[in-house]
Amino acid sequence: MIDKYFFPRANFKFVALFWSLFIQAPFVIAEPVKIGAMLCLTGSCASDGQAALNGMNLAIKELKLKGNPVEFELLIQDTAEAISGALAVTAYKALYSSGARIFVGPTWSSAGQALAPILARASDVVALTPSVGSPIFHLAGDNLFNLRGVDEQAIKQTAQIAWSLGVHRIAIFGSQQTWSAEQTESFEREFVSLGGEVVSKVEPLPGETDLKSFTLKLLLAQPEAVFISVFAESPIVVKELAARKYQGKKFVAAVLPFLLDQAKSEFEGTIFNTFAPPGGEFAQRYKREFGVEALVASGGGYDALMVVNTAVSQQGNLSLRDKIKAGKFNGAYGEVKFDSNRCIIRQPVALKIERGGIVRFTE
Repeated sequence: MIDKYFFPRANFKFVALFWSLFIQAPFVIAEPVKIGAMLCLTGSCASDGQAALNGMNLAIKELKLKGNPVEFELLIQDTAEAISGALAVTAYKALYSSGARIFVGPTWSSAGQALAPILARASDVVALTPSVGSPIFHLAGDNLFNLRGVDEQAIKQTAQIAWSLGVHRIAIFGSQQTWSAEQTESFEREFVSLGGEVVSKVEPLPGETDLKSFTLKLLLAQPEAVFISVFAESPIVVKELAARKYQGKKFVAAVLPFLLDQAKSEFEGTIFNTFAPPGGEFAQRYKREFGVEALVASGGGYDALMVVNTAVSQQGNLSLRDKIKAGKFNGAYGEVKFDSNRCIIRQPVALKIERGGIVRFTE
């Protein structure tokens, strides 16, 4: 029996409204959207993994400030994938068991190679990589998206620049690490097609740091230039070249600021092509938030969250992957456009190490 003093007669209309809205009608509380962040946070790939995570956190913060109706819950697992992608598979399984069906990651190609077939077979999963530069990831399945771009395009441009600068005989310092091996293959194929010759090539095991003998073998062929496709160990390579008084041209697959800081004078004059980090207002907001410069992976992590937010907010019966394919998105670089293979459309730029800094290269 309802106490008349608890619900006085004057409030009967209110009671009726309360009953109709909250008792008879279903009361739904929207659950947070779980995002599985499977990113490299230890080892030589940690700079890219942390940059992507920073970008994701910045996107979530900005969406909250704007009163975004969708709430996100980040579930984070370290893939530690610099040498092998095995731990990335473990990270994915842990995140999946925790309820994540939308994933951002992995960070590098070794994990991309390991995870791609597993993710492609999971019909209830969508994954967006912020930084894998290999097509092996997104080509594996129509639920996989690439927010970096394919590094092969940049490497071909580097080979073309080497040829245009009069280099006909080149040596390659590579690695058996997945991404490095792919860049070696792309460079060699393009350079040879132009009429050039690869006179020497060394490919140490991933993570190898004693590179003296490899460098000596490389230089015995007396190349006109050296192309360095190994990434994390590239400062060691240029230091070894300098120690042996090498004076020829140097080309690399990519140099990030933290690598440049390890061998500024030895990297001097090195030329490479890569995807530029986001600039403008995004770069300013990112630096204010984290105190460091944005990397390409920073923009990839940010854009991944913005793409997912737009897609999950859309009405209709399309699956999430189809909403992403058909949607229009804005992110760190401006408008996000995917090609028919679900890879972001972006052009690499030519860069050079000059006076200890990274500048645009012009012939």
